Amino acid sequence: MLRVIVEIVPFGNERDSRTLAVMEIGNVGGDSELGDYTVRFVDERGPRQAKVSGHLRARGYWPLIARAARAHVRAKP
Repeated sequence: MLRVIVEIVPFGNERDSRTLAVMEIGNVGGDSELGDYTVRFVDERGPRQAKVSGHLRARGYWPLIARAARAHVRAKP
């Protein structure tokens, strides 16, 4: 599982930081080349889920995170 945490750190002051959102990406299938993932989001809109299918594993995790973030925008509450 990958976990992406979005925090705000006002003026760089860690003491005042707070979490805005959490995204968890879990591998649910595919094969050695293509992966399928479930994505769970928790933010001010509440919890939601989405799926990312057919991710080319050789591209790595940043493109997967980008696809998951796009799925977040489309996910229904």
